[in-house]
Amino acid sequence: YSGAMAPQRGVDTVVEALPRLPGVHLALVVGDPAAGYVRRVVARAARHGVADRLHVLPYVPHRQLVAFLAAADVGLIPLHHWPNHEIALITKFFEYAHARLPIVVSDVRTMADTVRATGQGEVFRARDAADLARAVRAVLADPRRYRAAYDGPDSPLRGWTWEAQAERLDALYRRLLTPTPAPTP
Repeated sequence: YSGAMAPQRGVDTVVEALPRLPGVHLALVVGDPAAGYVRRVVARAARHGVADRLHVLPYVPHRQLVAFLAAADVGLIPLHHWPNHEIALITKFFEYAHARLPIVVSDVRTMADTVRATGQGEVFRARDAADLARAVRAVLADPRRYRAAYDGPDSPLRGWTWEAQAERLDALYRRLLTPTPAPTP
């Protein structure tokens, strides 16, 4: 998991799933490893007997992030159902994709729909640790299947770049800002 830590981000669900995932380690790449919420997540891991498999790491420079994440086996997005979580593909989604990671995402609408459409990962029921563990086991059983979504001519990665987004936005702004000729009477 890479990114901001807050209860609605669902990392507690991941910690609750760890006892069902023997041998699996959870790395949290966070802005402040000593933050109060991060410490509470670490304490929760200790209560579940999995503290030795939880690793808290500080952010890395943004230019190194994708390469850093590529060492992982799975990218996690365990968000709870909140309005803003339902409507967008968040930044970490694209970071994981460019790291060519299979993604395990909660059933928040837009990300779940995208993962199902591309085949790049598995979807689990938000806040359901058993279902999250099922999704992680599925990915770990056949990671090549999920990574294959990033290969070939239909790869979504081409459109998931800042350059591709800039081209689309530039075209939109040019269209919106180009005066339309007044209709002739």
